[in-house]
Amino acid sequence: MSDFQSDGTGTRRSRLLAITVAVVALVVVAAGLFLVLRPDGSVGGETEATPSATPTATEAAAAPEETGPASPEPEEPAVPELASYTTGDGMLQFDYPSGWTIQPLSSPSKDNYDQWGEALEIVNGEGQTMAEVITDFPSGFVAVQGVPYFEFDYEPIPGLEDKDPTRGEAPAFVFHGLDQAAGFDADMAITGWGRVTDKESGVLPHGFEFTRDVSGAFFHRPIGPDTVLPVDPALAGTERLEAYMQTEEYQDIKKMMMSVRFLK
Repeated sequence: MSDFQSDGTGTRRSRLLAITVAVVALVVVAAGLFLVLRPDGSVGGETEATPSATPTATEAAAAPEETGPASPEPEEPAVPELASYTTGDGMLQFDYPSGWTIQPLSSPSKDNYDQWGEALEIVNGEGQTMAEVITDFPSGFVAVQGVPYFEFDYEPIPGLEDKDPTRGEAPAFVFHGLDQAAGFDADMAITGWGRVTDKESGVLPHGFEFTRDVSGAFFHRPIGPDTVLPVDPALAGTERLEAYMQTEEYQDIKKMMMSVRFLK
């Protein structure tokens, strides 16, 4: 019998082997398939598993918890920066820092003003006098002949009209001083006397007029050589006064004087 010929037994063996190989191949292919139940009830297959939309326990623990916006902390009520004061005669008004107080003038010179209107002092939180106000008082000036005069600051006050027609000058805020032997005698003040042009006059003009005849007011802050100022204590002369102009205290006093207004 030829090598290429086979009997019946060989043929059956060949067929059995082919069937076995086909079954194995079918099992291998089926292992990679997943049956999926579609929404319509039919069954379908997919070659890959669909990732789950539900996070695992590890993923859920790692995910940060979402929170709403933080509630803002309640704000403290704002403290008014300025308060207003009206003189007893109802003619004059000005603004001052709310942390300061206004009280009767405690200076020994108060007795000299008793015959006039109000004699007041504005005191800061540390008990230092920031300014004096004397109302219903004839304005005037301090003169020390032969002493050099210095002007450090000068600014007209809007809306404060001088009631004395002979002067022709608008009231203004002035910071000026006299260079004396013991040191500067300086003053922050409201003046209706105009600017001093003679630097050797030794004059510090103070005061401004009210509406009534022969009446007026002083509103000033005297500064002597020994007055405690919030500046370097090593400074002296013009450097000391110029440094004072850069302080918050100076600016507060100036704003207070610049706010003066007539009510009548």
